[in-house]
Amino acid sequence: MTTTEILKRWLTYSGYDPEQSSFNLLSSSYLYHKAGKVMTKVMEYDPSGVVALIYAKDVFLQVLKDSKVGLYDLFSEPGGLDEHKAMWDIFMSDDVVSIEQHFMDKINAVVERVVMVKQIGERDLDLERKALFESVSSVAEQLTVCKTELFMRGGPILPITNFSTKIHVFERVADCLLAIEAAPDGMYLCYINCYGTSDGYFGFFVKSNGSVLSVSERVDEAYPGQHKHSRNGRWTEAKKYSLFPYAFIFSFSEHDYLGYASKHTIDDSKLEFRQLEPNAYMPLILAMVMLSHKLSQTDITSMKLSLVDSMFQRNLDAPLPGTTGLVIPSNSALAIQSRTYEPSITTADVLGRDLPRKLSDNSRPWREQGSFPDKENFFVEMYGDGFELDSTKLLVSNPELKALPADKLSEISETPDVEFVGTADRMELIAYMQARRQLAEYVRKRMFEDYKAFGGAAKVDEWFVSAILARKEFLFQLCVRKYLSEQENADPAMDTTGLALVNYHPDAKNGYVSGTWGDPFPFNEHPRDDRSREIEGRKLCAITGANASVAFYFNPETWEDIEYLLGPVPRVLKGWLKRGHDDYGNCLLNVTDACAGIGNLFEKEEHRTNRRFRGCSWFTDEDETMDESELIRDHPRTEFSFGIAFSKRGLSKLLKMN
Repeated sequence: MTTTEILKRWLTYSGYDPEQSSFNLLSSSYLYHKAGKVMTKVMEYDPSGVVALIYAKDVFLQVLKDSKVGLYDLFSEPGGLDEHKAMWDIFMSDDVVSIEQHFMDKINAVVERVVMVKQIGERDLDLERKALFESVSSVAEQLTVCKTELFMRGGPILPITNFSTKIHVFERVADCLLAIEAAPDGMYLCYINCYGTSDGYFGFFVKSNGSVLSVSERVDEAYPGQHKHSRNGRWTEAKKYSLFPYAFIFSFSEHDYLGYASKHTIDDSKLEFRQLEPNAYMPLILAMVMLSHKLSQTDITSMKLSLVDSMFQRNLDAPLPGTTGLVIPSNSALAIQSRTYEPSITTADVLGRDLPRKLSDNSRPWREQGSFPDKENFFVEMYGDGFELDSTKLLVSNPELKALPADKLSEISETPDVEFVGTADRMELIAYMQARRQLAEYVRKRMFEDYKAFGGAAKVDEWFVSAILARKEFLFQLCVRKYLSEQENADPAMDTTGLALVNYHPDAKNGYVSGTWGDPFPFNEHPRDDRSREIEGRKLCAITGANASVAFYFNPETWEDIEYLLGPVPRVLKGWLKRGHDDYGNCLLNVTDACAGIGNLFEKEEHRTNRRFRGCSWFTDEDETMDESELIRDHPRTEFSFGIAFSKRGLSKLLKMN
């Protein structure tokens, strides 16, 4: 039987249906379905079907090993195993053994070139064969989910005959690409160290006919530095540990509370393939053979070019202090390609709504799509006038570390962000995100200037109390209408406008009014004197001055509510929401709009976020990036509720007056 005939027979036996969505988990149906999907992908790497055949056999044998058949079932249904026996006979036939042997001979030829073994006696062929066939499953599954990225477009990828003889280690992917560009055509296994952190990754880098591309396990970040905002290193589960030799050449340290290591130290003495065990180098060789088939048939004209931010001119001109700068060959076409890239974001783009609509379009690839609200932003409209985008700060890597004085860098234990890799469209998305951060900072600065010019928290508190006193008659009328609406015989035609902002509490006793004790009672605070401890918390009637018996609480939720109750509010209070302003999308997982979460300075979260307030939880007194004159220690109120209390006699008098 030919390979194609055997694979067709296997598909019939396994019942593979690419559209199937429900499975009997007590049977092998899901495992066979998953295998069918992997085989479909493997056929893209090896159209001959040999690797897919070996993978199918491995899955079949694994199912047989895990299956348990009772003697009763065997005797009661003597023909129940005939189908499985037929599949067994096919996989154990001379045809399949011959196919496996021919494939193994090809692998052996590659092994001899890559491992450079001169004497056949130095190799354990049986161990290599076992390692190869056991690795087909994991290699097929993990290789198919690696990312293929084109960094330089030349001619079509030619058949690959030159394979690397060792693991090449580079600190950054930019160093790797420049080295590959200058190297002979071939396939190179490289490890990008990323300062010894868990961000390091393996990749097969290929140079052929003027083109440079990679097939790597790089865990893609949504934005530069995303991994630093993770609570733990769980994202490292996406690494291809069965394909690449982590267990053989790495030591791990600095584990987090879930056991994920943040420090990966490579053993430089084990970089040659011949210094590895067969279990380590056979999966790599198999992957190289599969990739050589796949890439030689890849149409690179339809692939988008990927860029690396560390190779942009702005980052070459200002390297991170304490790190080795890139050495750029004068004739490097790859470097010229990156150095000439400039983001096209303008001030009009940042203030307008057309670009965020385009970048939020669901038809865009997932990683080239952001989460931007399609609505006007109240605070941008109020404070955005005069904003000018500083395009020189866009796509600058590690701006926070570069802003620190050189003498402070030695005190920072934080490692730099990993280089950001992406297409030009992806870079435009990041540039827009960073531009909106500039706008958000500009808006917050103007809001803060407005806040200080008005007089800060003390002036707003003064306005708040005086506005309540000035609206005394209107507020008393609301109290009356609220009281009447609570009665059983309430007039259904009564005007209920604004009553939702008032809560009625008829449970006061001896002046001790229930509710939020921090709220002001401007009409009936008990006078402070030597007996203040005895009467603390007691309220007096706003009409008679006696101990209060009932209370009305006013709880505005928005700045419009405050205006309804107290009249026009100062500019610094406009836009206030008691619940605060929510971000749009998940800013930890996706590219989001920094302006969406801007709130009024009298909102709790905005006060914590704005770095100009000393003592807020996200800010320290030693911040080196802001001028001392811009910093104040102020604690603005975050809600504007207040109360009015009455004695029963005073309330009766108020009802008669109205």
